[in-house]
Amino acid sequence: TENILINEDKLYVLINNAYEWGNYQGIIGQVDLTTLTYESEIDLGPDAKNPINLMFKDDILYTLNNKNWDGTSISHVTLDGVSTTIVLSDVSAGCGVSIIRDEKLNYQISGDTEMGIFDLGTGSFGVEENLNMNYYSVSENPINGNLFAATADFVTNSQVYIYDSNNTEITNFTSGVTSVTTDSFTAT
Repeated sequence: TENILINEDKLYVLINNAYEWGNYQGIIGQVDLTTLTYESEIDLGPDAKNPINLMFKDDILYTLNNKNWDGTSISHVTLDGVSTTIVLSDVSAGCGVSIIRDEKLNYQISGDTEMGIFDLGTGSFGVEENLNMNYYSVSENPINGNLFAATADFVTNSQVYIYDSNNTEITNFTSGVTSVTTDSFTAT
C-alpha cells in the first residue's frame, strides 16, 4: 500500500504494488471501521496504475498516479465508487509530492523545481508561483493554511520552508540529515 485515510466510518487504502516491477495496481480498498471488514475495492483503471498519494476533499477521493512509470495522471473518485482519470503528462511523477490546497491539487514531478496546479473546479492546469524547489515532502497547516515544504538531498542538511497561503516564504529552518549506523538509525 502507499497510504491510507479515514472518512467517517471508512478506511481507504491506496494499493499500488509498486515494488513488483511491471505488476502495478491502481486500487482503492475500503475497510468498514465499525465491523473491521475489508468491504470492497475501486479499480482506478488502466491510466491510474501505481498511485502514489491519496487525498480527500468535498467527499471526493483524489489520487496522483505514476502509471507504469511512463506518465502521470490524477484520478478522482466519488464515495459511491465512480472513478475518472485525467492524464497529465508523459513524464512520471516518480516519488514527487502532491497536496490539495483550497481548490487546487498541487503536484510536483520528481526532480523538478516547478509545482504544478490542477484546479479542482475548472480542470485547468498551471504552475504555482514562488514554489520553485525540488520538495521531498509537503504538508498544510489546517488552521492557518501555511504550507510546510521540506527539501532533502540525503547527504547535507535538509531545510523546511514555511509559506503563507500566497506562497510567500515566512521562514525556514535547517532540519538536519539522517545518518545510518550499523546497529540503528540516528537522526542528527
